[in-house]
Amino acid sequence: MTFLAANLQLTIPQTVALMGGHTVGRASRSESGYQGVWKGRADTFSTGYYVSLLSLPWHNDVSSFNGKAVNQWSVPRRPGGGGGGGPAPGGGGAADAIMLNSDMQVRMN
Repeated sequence: MTFLAANLQLTIPQTVALMGGHTVGRASRSESGYQGVWKGRADTFSTGYYVSLLSLPWHNDVSSFNGKAVNQWSVPRRPGGGGGGGPAPGGGGAADAIMLNSDMQVRMN
Protein backbone atom coordinates (compact mmCIF):
# COMPACT_ATOMS: atom_id res chain seq x y z
CA MET A 1 0.00 0.00 0.00
CA THR A 2 2.90 2.33 0.66
CA PHE A 3 4.01 1.87 -2.97
CA LEU A 4 0.59 2.91 -4.25
CA ALA A 5 0.44 5.83 -1.86
CA ALA A 6 3.93 7.04 -2.76
CA ASN A 7 3.81 6.49 -6.52
CA LEU A 8 0.16 7.08 -7.36
CA GLN A 9 -0.75 9.41 -4.49
CA LEU A 10 -3.64 7.14 -3.49
CA THR A 11 -5.05 7.12 0.02
CA ILE A 12 -5.65 3.79 1.77
CA PRO A 13 -9.44 3.97 1.11
CA GLN A 14 -8.75 4.75 -2.58
CA THR A 15 -6.34 1.81 -2.80
CA VAL A 16 -8.87 -0.55 -1.21
CA ALA A 17 -11.53 0.61 -3.69
CA LEU A 18 -9.16 0.19 -6.66
CA MET A 19 -8.12 -3.32 -5.59
CA GLY A 20 -11.77 -4.21 -5.02
CA GLY A 21 -12.22 -4.04 -8.78
CA HIS A 22 -10.81 -7.57 -8.73
CA THR A 23 -14.10 -8.72 -7.26
CA VAL A 24 -15.38 -9.05 -10.85
CA GLY A 25 -13.58 -10.41 -13.87
CA ARG A 26 -10.87 -12.94 -14.51
CA ALA A 27 -7.42 -13.15 -16.01
CA SER A 28 -6.87 -14.97 -19.31
CA ARG A 29 -3.48 -16.50 -20.09
CA SER A 30 -3.87 -15.73 -23.81
CA GLU A 31 -4.33 -12.00 -23.09
CA SER A 32 -2.08 -11.29 -20.11
CA GLY A 33 -0.15 -14.42 -19.21
CA TYR A 34 -2.14 -14.75 -15.99
CA GLN A 35 -4.88 -17.36 -15.56
CA GLY A 36 -7.71 -17.53 -13.03
CA VAL A 37 -10.18 -15.53 -10.96
CA TRP A 38 -9.74 -13.39 -7.87
CA LYS A 39 -12.76 -14.94 -6.18
CA GLY A 40 -15.13 -17.82 -6.78
CA ARG A 41 -17.71 -16.01 -8.94
CA ALA A 42 -16.27 -13.54 -11.41
CA ASP A 43 -19.66 -12.07 -12.33
CA THR A 44 -20.88 -10.60 -9.02
CA PHE A 45 -19.72 -7.95 -6.55
CA SER A 46 -18.96 -9.24 -3.06
CA THR A 47 -16.30 -9.16 -0.37
CA GLY A 48 -14.97 -12.52 -1.65
CA TYR A 49 -11.80 -10.94 -3.06
CA TYR A 50 -10.78 -9.59 0.34
CA VAL A 51 -11.81 -12.78 2.19
CA SER A 52 -9.77 -14.90 -0.25
CA LEU A 53 -6.81 -12.55 -0.09
CA LEU A 54 -6.62 -12.75 3.69
CA SER A 55 -7.73 -16.34 4.38
CA LEU A 56 -6.34 -18.66 1.70
CA PRO A 57 -2.80 -20.16 1.85
CA TRP A 58 -1.21 -18.41 -1.17
CA HIS A 59 1.83 -19.81 -2.96
CA ASN A 60 4.00 -17.93 -5.47
CA ASP A 61 4.06 -19.41 -9.00
CA VAL A 62 6.28 -18.20 -11.84
CA SER A 63 5.63 -19.13 -15.46
CA SER A 64 6.55 -17.69 -18.86
CA PHE A 65 4.44 -15.62 -21.26
CA ASN A 66 5.88 -14.32 -24.54
CA GLY A 67 9.38 -14.93 -23.22
CA LYS A 68 8.85 -12.96 -20.01
CA ALA A 69 8.39 -14.18 -16.44
CA VAL A 70 4.81 -14.03 -15.17
CA ASN A 71 4.48 -14.06 -11.41
CA GLN A 72 1.11 -14.95 -9.90
CA TRP A 73 -0.05 -16.42 -6.61
CA SER A 74 -2.29 -19.47 -6.37
CA VAL A 75 -3.67 -21.82 -3.75
CA PRO A 76 -1.56 -24.99 -3.50
CA ARG A 77 -3.40 -28.08 -4.71
CA ARG A 78 -4.03 -30.98 -2.40
CA PRO A 79 -3.15 -34.50 -3.53
CA GLY A 80 -6.02 -35.58 -5.75
CA GLY A 81 -6.29 -32.22 -7.55
CA GLY A 82 -8.40 -30.07 -5.24
CA GLY A 83 -7.51 -26.55 -4.27
CA GLY A 84 -5.54 -26.33 -1.04
CA GLY A 85 -7.83 -23.83 0.61
CA GLY A 86 -11.19 -25.46 -0.02
CA PRO A 87 -13.95 -23.48 -1.72
CA ALA A 88 -13.08 -19.91 -2.61
CA PRO A 89 -15.34 -17.33 -0.95
CA GLY A 90 -18.14 -16.25 -3.26
CA GLY A 91 -18.66 -19.73 -4.74
CA GLY A 92 -16.40 -21.82 -6.93
CA GLY A 93 -13.27 -23.70 -6.02
CA ALA A 94 -9.98 -22.31 -4.78
CA ALA A 95 -8.13 -24.28 -7.46
CA ASP A 96 -8.45 -21.47 -10.03
CA ALA A 97 -8.15 -18.55 -7.57
CA ILE A 98 -5.22 -16.22 -8.21
CA MET A 99 -3.65 -13.09 -6.81
CA LEU A 100 -1.01 -10.85 -8.34
CA ASN A 101 1.95 -9.24 -6.62
CA SER A 102 -0.08 -6.05 -6.23
CA ASP A 103 -2.77 -8.00 -4.38
CA MET A 104 -0.25 -9.67 -2.10
CA GLN A 105 1.31 -6.30 -1.32
CA VAL A 106 -2.03 -5.21 0.13
CA ARG A 107 -2.12 -8.39 2.24
CA MET A 108 1.42 -7.95 3.52
CA ASN A 109 1.08 -4.27 4.43
